[in-house]
Amino acid sequence: MTAGFEDVSGYENSKSYMGAVCGRVANRIGGARFTLAGREHALIANDGGNCLHGGGPAFSFGVWDAEPDGNSLRLSRISPAREYGFPGELRAQLTYELTDDGALWMTYRAKTDAPTLYNPTNHCYFTLDDAATVDDVLLWIDSGAYLETDAALIPTGRIIPAAGTPLDFTAEKPVGRDIAATPMGYDHCLLLGGGGMRLAARARSARSGVTLEVWTDRPAIQLYTGNFLDEPRGRGGKPYKKRSAFCLETQTCPDAIHHAHFPQATLLPGEEFASGSAYKFGVIGN
Repeated sequence: MTAGFEDVSGYENSKSYMGAVCGRVANRIGGARFTLAGREHALIANDGGNCLHGGGPAFSFGVWDAEPDGNSLRLSRISPAREYGFPGELRAQLTYELTDDGALWMTYRAKTDAPTLYNPTNHCYFTLDDAATVDDVLLWIDSGAYLETDAALIPTGRIIPAAGTPLDFTAEKPVGRDIAATPMGYDHCLLLGGGGMRLAARARSARSGVTLEVWTDRPAIQLYTGNFLDEPRGRGGKPYKKRSAFCLETQTCPDAIHHAHFPQATLLPGEEFASGSAYKFGVIGN
């Protein structure tokens, strides 16, 4: 159902953020810099001239403090001020909880002592079956619009209606049906309908019968079809290659700090970031 490795060293050395917690700010910040509360902040440019998934390994590959409690695991870490250029000390917490209905819930909380940005996500890769690619996976997403991006995958600021485009998943369709009409495959941020905790996406494999539901209270979801995936030795010795797995990353909009009309990722002192998402697995017909 998911892509992964046999031991922790695989995750520590992954180039694909396999199963990682991405932060402080998931996805991309254009130009690897931003201005907040009248101050400019320079970040680590680790994706060309842009900042991707926070710019460094501390969130995604670092060791978090862990506290198990029954079916849940609470993780916490303190991100010091100026870590990879981000202002403010950030106290982050993430709780994973397995429920009896086949769901993995992720509850994110954070506080800061200075104005900063926070937009975490989970970067799990899904396979749902043993096919070589995810082209035949059937996907539905509750989204009527997506963010236009430039060649470096930085949003231009334009919000594009999805109807009639390859990004229209309002009616379930195979992932591979329209993928050739995109320059590199899907790596797009789709704006979700509704608000509060709701069903955002559903994927299923007719080959295996496995279903996946994505629940979230976040405003957007990043669909990524593993276009740059290249892990030579995964779980069971299986290599993970281009489009052999996909991600559905719940988040706010990438590069939101540079586009005032996007849902924002700003976190201020005295506020608490609190958000939840879930991946729920099932079997067709059950």
